[in-house]
Amino acid sequence: MIRLAVEPPFHLGATARLLQRRPRNPLDRVEGMRWQRLLAPPDGPILLEVEQRGPPHEPDLRLVFHGRSPGARERRELVALVRRMLGLDVDLAPFQTAAARIPGLAPVVRRLAGLRPPRFASLFESFVGVVPFQQVSLDAGVAVFARIVERFGPRLAIGGATWSAAPRPEDVAAAAPSDLRSLGLSEAKVRALQTAARARIDGTLADAELDALPTAAVRERLLALRGIGPWSADLLLLRGLGRLDAFPPGDVGVARGLGHLLGEGAPRPEALAAAFVPQQGMLYFLSLAVQLLDRGLIDL
Repeated sequence: MIRLAVEPPFHLGATARLLQRRPRNPLDRVEGMRWQRLLAPPDGPILLEVEQRGPPHEPDLRLVFHGRSPGARERRELVALVRRMLGLDVDLAPFQTAAARIPGLAPVVRRLAGLRPPRFASLFESFVGVVPFQQVSLDAGVAVFARIVERFGPRLAIGGATWSAAPRPEDVAAAAPSDLRSLGLSEAKVRALQTAARARIDGTLADAELDALPTAAVRERLLALRGIGPWSADLLLLRGLGRLDAFPPGDVGVARGLGHLLGEGAPRPEALAAAFVPQQGMLYFLSLAVQLLDRGLIDL
């Protein structure tokens, strides 16, 4: 068992729900203040479980690995990955300061003060978690995403339950396009996913190189890929690379969530986002959290 230090407030349930988006997502299992997820590192699949035992103002986070025991180096790498995925080291002071100036947002930001911006486990997982959602509803996107994971994701059986991890680039790149289309992807989305998979394999989208670039330069790299437009590029930046200075333009869900908070006459999300630079991406997560609250999926 490993204790994960984090500055309060922190709410694991709310943060993990943003990662999951819908209960049908086969990767992330969230029950109250417990989050479970199967990862597939080079040494083999491993199931992680994070539990928060204290309240948001006194968070006590415990990490446990199931299925196998990682070595010292892999353990450090996995702990670092969990910290990135849960946004444990992100300081949201700039966002909170900006939100305090907007009456319609301030109360919900205070209510969701333990919320952190989550990230997918890898950039390629981000492609799998973004491309199927292009121009469809969140529920429809999750359904296709689930079929992709169930068809191509590594699996591990533990205690009578079967867990799935995110597909690897090699498996998606090698798949017959017809197999991917049978899961509900359009031909254009199949091309986009396989292009992204090959870019990860050949190093065109290498983590170390992307991490060294400013957000605008990474956005240009992403926009150069087939099937990746501005909305997808900014979601990949936000959810895959943790760039909070990215904001997905024209997102219907964001407009709906912020409109619900601010009421009639609310400014366009892109205009509102300008007041939150350099953490405008948190508006995306806030709007999603509001929708999950309305569905009863976040328990505060």
